[in-house]
Parts: sequence; structure tokens; C-alpha cells
Amino acid sequence: MRRVAGIDVGGTFTDLLLTEVDPSGVRVRLAKVPTTIRNQAEGVLAAISAAEVAPSALDLVIHGTTATTNAVLERKTAKVGLITTEGFRDVLELGRRTRPKPYGLFGTFEPLIPASGAARCRSASWPTAPCARRWMKERWPTPCAPCWRRAARPW
Repeated sequence: MRRVAGIDVGGTFTDLLLTEVDPSGVRVRLAKVPTTIRNQAEGVLAAISAAEVAPSALDLVIHGTTATTNAVLERKTAKVGLITTEGFRDVLELGRRTRPKPYGLFGTFEPLIPASGAARCRSASWPTAPCARRWMKERWPTPCAPCWRRAARPW
């Protein structure tokens, strides 16, 4: 049996979707538990427990944090960088433009991550790509958000 858990840590709740696949078919379990703000790992473990599965029985955990995404959007974090596959560096700027008129071309904009804080890598690989490691070490020694569009999956 293969078990894959998708977990999202939000500001209020931690959600889990567990899929179990075996020759007889696919089963889905859901769990929703309060987020533990001081130590988010406790909420993740509580969600796994609520799904009635042992952490050691999971083959793969896919983790996301709405809480972190919101902190970046609200500009409540330290300076962060972005590493993305080539051609997608400007996605955040294009998608987060404030306009006085919804379809207008004019308005003000302050990017979440300045262009100087975004790196592009040609290879569609995970953050172990040499260009990502080199860029993080040399130009941006702060937390980075890997954003691999059309990237090879590590699983």
C-alpha cells in the first residue's frame, strides 16, 4: 500500500488529505485540526494522528504553509528570495499588480520580492541545482522560496 499525505498549515487550522492506494483501489482520508502556532510541527503530527495513520507508515508527505504564504503577502517576514525555473521570475510581479482600474495599465506596484532577489535556473530540477546553491550562497544569504514551475518531481 502506498500512502501519500498532503498537509497545509494555515493560520487557524492544519488540513490533511491522505490517499491510500493498493490493488483494491484508492481511499481518501481527511483531517482538520487547530494549528499550533508556537510549534507548527505539533499540528502536523496531530493531523496525521487524526487521520489514524502512523507517521512511519507514510510514503510521502507534501507540505505547504498558507501561514507562510500569508506572512509574505502581508510583508511580515524577513527579506526573502525566490528561485524559479527560467521564464517564470516575473510571475509574482505580473500577478500582484495593484491597479486603480481592474483592466487598466496604470497603477502602483511594490514587488513582494524585488527582481534582484529572484534567481532563474535553466534546469528543471529540485533546489539542489548547482545554480540555486551558488546563487543562495553568493547573492542571497537569507531564506529563499523555491518555485519550480514545470520541474521534475523528486518522488
